[in-house]
Amino acid sequence: MRSQLLRLSRSRITPSPPVSNIRKRFASHDHHDAGSKESFGKGFYIAVAALPTFYIVYKLSRGSGEDQPYLTRVIKSYDHWRDTYLARNALHTQMVDQAGADRLLFLNARAADTKPVVELKHQDVFNHGSPYNVPAGQGTINLDKVIAHYEKQNAEQEQERLERAQKGGGKQSISTASW
Repeated sequence: MRSQLLRLSRSRITPSPPVSNIRKRFASHDHHDAGSKESFGKGFYIAVAALPTFYIVYKLSRGSGEDQPYLTRVIKSYDHWRDTYLARNALHTQMVDQAGADRLLFLNARAADTKPVVELKHQDVFNHGSPYNVPAGQGTINLDKVIAHYEKQNAEQEQERLERAQKGGGKQSISTASW
């Protein structure tokens, strides 16, 4: 009994070890129970199943003798769409070309008695280009004849408008002269 009392007194006197001195136990040092069952896992079975699957796909992709492989025949069964699309695209291209040609024909068509009209916003349209690095003698062109032509044309149109206004009993029409 004395030994038991001595042990009890020592346990009260001796402090417990601090938390930092506690030894860690790693799982690798623990022993497993003899009754636990471990399987190979999904990855193993997928890999084992993939081998015959790849072999079957390989055999299907190879042809037997002169015959084309099965997968090639399946892919070529959709080739009729390619021919349909080629024919449709060729027809569409011809239609667009014809429509463009017709449009140009109508845009460039004019009556036999009319002269071609060039719409000018201002007279310097003829003098387009950079004003720098112009060789001597190659500067702007003389536009006196062009200016005189358009002034004469505008004067004739204004005169016709005034005559129509006087004949129409004071009604004024809108001038269509280009400025």
